[in-house]
Amino acid sequence: MAEVKSTHTRIAFGQNALTLSDDNVATIQRSIDSLDARVRGGEGTPLDVNRAKQQQAKAQAERSLVVRDLAKERRRMLELIGFAGEGAEWTADVSATVVSATSIDEPAAIALAASQRLDVAAARSIVEAQQADLSVEERSRLKDFGLGADFERDVDGKKTIGPVLEVGIPIFDTNAAQIAKAGSLARVALASYEAVSQRAVREARVAWVEFDSASRLAGQYRTTVLAISERNLTLAEAAPQVRPGRRDGAAGLTAGAYRRPAHVERP
Repeated sequence: MAEVKSTHTRIAFGQNALTLSDDNVATIQRSIDSLDARVRGGEGTPLDVNRAKQQQAKAQAERSLVVRDLAKERRRMLELIGFAGEGAEWTADVSATVVSATSIDEPAAIALAASQRLDVAAARSIVEAQQADLSVEERSRLKDFGLGADFERDVDGKKTIGPVLEVGIPIFDTNAAQIAKAGSLARVALASYEAVSQRAVREARVAWVEFDSASRLAGQYRTTVLAISERNLTLAEAAPQVRPGRRDGAAGLTAGAYRRPAHVERP
């Protein structure tokens, strides 16, 4: 289940990245059209246009990588849900991946790893099963045990009735070997559980550090870089109306380049 959720999140991220890549290519194309108009009006040079086309080719190559990664994640999702042979041309529900960044801190991430990771739960179950086996073996020291009633008649003809308890004395077999074996398996299972738990905590803490860093970086882009790049983009799109000598086409390319990472959501 955890792998399905993470794969779904990567698919939603890839869909957002693809949309932003298309917007980036379109923005660069508008800048190229603006620069072409300037060249025809004698206000620019073919070098500016070539630079813009180079930037567009780079953006299209990056878009191809986004398409490739998205296609791989969709096929991985189909395998996880048991439909590996089905078509991969579908769209994930992006709204289902919305996560509140302020609701998760490092202790909460550690607690989630201990309670939701399947490898930790499996290791814990093995420990409990081995401990139950050890308890059974310890209670099996007495192999033969009987309880009942007995009736006897003595020589005088009197009847005697009383309880009977039969217990086999373990002279040679005290079940020590089976107890030792069960105890050894229980200790091995406990050691494995401790190792799995420690690894889960370590991976959860590392993932939280990456998540926290990405959250801070995204917030910085939204509050600073994005606002400036959106303003530059607006000025660049109005380039044909500005006075000669302004290089707003290049400004549009710069704005488009910053606009894409500024809008990408966290995976």
